[in-house]
Amino acid sequence: MRLTISILVITIFAVGCVTAIPQTANLSEAILITTKPAKVKKVALVYRSEIQDGQIIPCPQGTRLPQDGHPGFVHTEATTFGRMLHDYATLKFPALDQQAATMIRVTLKEFWIETGLVGSTGAAVAAAFFGGEINSIVIANVVVEVEIERPEGTETRLLRAAGEGSHVQGVGTGTSTSRTYRGKESLQYEVANAINASNNRILIMLNNHLDAHEF
Repeated sequence: MRLTISILVITIFAVGCVTAIPQTANLSEAILITTKPAKVKKVALVYRSEIQDGQIIPCPQGTRLPQDGHPGFVHTEATTFGRMLHDYATLKFPALDQQAATMIRVTLKEFWIETGLVGSTGAAVAAAFFGGEINSIVIANVVVEVEIERPEGTETRLLRAAGEGSHVQGVGTGTSTSRTYRGKESLQYEVANAINASNNRILIMLNNHLDAHEF
């Protein structure tokens, strides 16, 4: 049974070779609407990432263990999140000053992708071997550390967010159905959507955190 499930996972999620995730740096409408210029006029912002752009192998849903047999994806999360943070900071702080006494340090600490099945494993196995639709879920997880340094002291907080996407793969007789009625987007596209959703949620949490500290 374990071998059967492993074959199924590879059938659903493996894409033959390492492929690029078409990540976008689009800010959500919620951020554009809710972000108000800061009251604090002089603020320094520093961004760094402990995650390097490159290959990432997804994990089975609910775990942090790389998926057996998956060739992985190529991501640009460190660069993309940095661009999104810069765009947000431009809205929040019209005039950043790297010499300011108040400094905000944002560090991308963790980033991983989970994949899983929607529905029973038995149904997915049957679809993989005999044809039909296989429904799967993609979860992008992001953890960011925010450090606010002021003359009166320093405070650090971790922000965690997860964005989800879904994918329908047609196998055999189900291929036409899934492409026509359930969407034509590739798995990589859905992964990119999930990452963008997670990044935007982090920025909303960051904005709320800064507002709570009277920025």
